[in-house]
Amino acid sequence: MGAVSPLRAAFTPPAFSVNTSYRWTENISRASGAADFRDAAEYELGGQARFVRQLTPRLLARLDLEFAGWTSPEYDLLDRLEFGPRLVLTRKMGLGPEAWVLAAETGLTGRTGRLDDADSVGALAALTLSKRFGPWFSTAVSGSWTGHKARDATFAVAHYAAEARVNFDPHPRARFSFGVGRRDGTFTVGASGARFGRALAGALGPAVASYYAAIPTATTGVFGPGWVSYRVEAELEEWWCEFSPALTDRASVALRYGRAHFINRVDVEYRQDTVSLSFLYAF
Repeated sequence: MGAVSPLRAAFTPPAFSVNTSYRWTENISRASGAADFRDAAEYELGGQARFVRQLTPRLLARLDLEFAGWTSPEYDLLDRLEFGPRLVLTRKMGLGPEAWVLAAETGLTGRTGRLDDADSVGALAALTLSKRFGPWFSTAVSGSWTGHKARDATFAVAHYAAEARVNFDPHPRARFSFGVGRRDGTFTVGASGARFGRALAGALGPAVASYYAAIPTATTGVFGPGWVSYRVEAELEEWWCEFSPALTDRASVALRYGRAHFINRVDVEYRQDTVSLSFLYAF
């Protein structure tokens, strides 16, 4: 008989799922001036293999091996692939469906795409506390850290995040969700070469000019000739709402709208609106 692999010995046989989505983003360029806003669609195709092991009656381990690819017909330098493992330990603190649940999560992500400077290796660490209140309502709060080490410092970003969400389940096959979040750290944003040049020359004030002269920048041409990508320290506040009905026992869809608002350390603001439609199928 052949040897049993350590992965098969430790976890159940994998459960597979695939997902595809359409996402439209207003100001996908993350520009501060309306003249530089670029709106675009992205299409995603992803897959996952999930392994589960019950360690104790209340402690569950889950290993996800994930893969996803994105493409944008309007801006091909946004095309990219991401892949990597994610490990989640879940502890149920009590008995019954309404017990508190604490989940600790860590993961690694490799990212590669048409824009070589943005190729990176990322890491994630997160804690989530969740609870169900009767058959209709559940809630969760989470805190996380995410970081990416990229080829170019412009795309080497990291941030802390906090999020709270509420789920309303009026039917066993339908869910409405609402969430709010805040992130604090570094982000990559963008501007046309002309606008960024004017900012460096003092058009937005001496504080902005001094700050922009000191941060990592790269002329990437992502959204047009001379387009500049640059990394800022910023705070981000966001909210989102989602409707996710189950079509069958294995298939579901999700319609989501979200808004994000950034403000960097010299008070320059950026905002994004996003609408997405996703389809998930579990084998």
